[in-house]
Amino acid sequence: AHHGELHQVADGPARPAPVRVPLPHPSQVQPVPPVPPQALGQELEQSFGPQGVFRFDQRAVSRQGVPDVVAQTLVWAGLPVDFGPFFWAQAQPGRPVPTLAELAAERGVRPAADAGSYLVMGNDFGRQLCVQYGTAHIVAVPLEAGPGGQPAVPQFVNSGLPEFVRCMAMLGRMWRLRYGLTPEQAGRWTVDFQAQLVALDAPALGSPESWWSVLLEQMWDGLL
Repeated sequence: AHHGELHQVADGPARPAPVRVPLPHPSQVQPVPPVPPQALGQELEQSFGPQGVFRFDQRAVSRQGVPDVVAQTLVWAGLPVDFGPFFWAQAQPGRPVPTLAELAAERGVRPAADAGSYLVMGNDFGRQLCVQYGTAHIVAVPLEAGPGGQPAVPQFVNSGLPEFVRCMAMLGRMWRLRYGLTPEQAGRWTVDFQAQLVALDAPALGSPESWWSVLLEQMWDGLL
């Protein structure tokens, strides 16, 4: 509650939070079938415009250990370049997609012992959003090692990069519609948003600690 009180003081009268509606059970939601990377690219362009999407060249993704689905998605679909306050792409033309260890070294911070096992897609202005080698999940991890070089526990974001890209395109499409809504309308928007998330990638909301669950929590609390 303390955080909420501070927020109210800072922002003047807080709008009353909408009544939270529980998540639909995945069995109640028809999953959206996957689409090829070119179609993902079209979804991104519809949400962010052609200038707002960064696509990687083949050389940038041709490094050992990069799963094929990740390489294809980065080359043909791309990533949103600058979608504040949610995601900024690690977009540096002509450079290979970096591992977390490489990015930490470049920024002069100490990487965790497992930093070589993450491929950095971008950041959420706090943590790096990465492909985790072995699972190909998208997870959020800090750039810097914890005390004593300890790796942090990765926070689950999405089942894979195609799912992440689609969820971002969907949020990009819907986010513009959230401005200026009454609390009741914002509540309906959030119900729609969480149902679409479950349809695109049910595991994204599979735990209250996941990245998308935390975001959803902030939406329900009226902080976003």
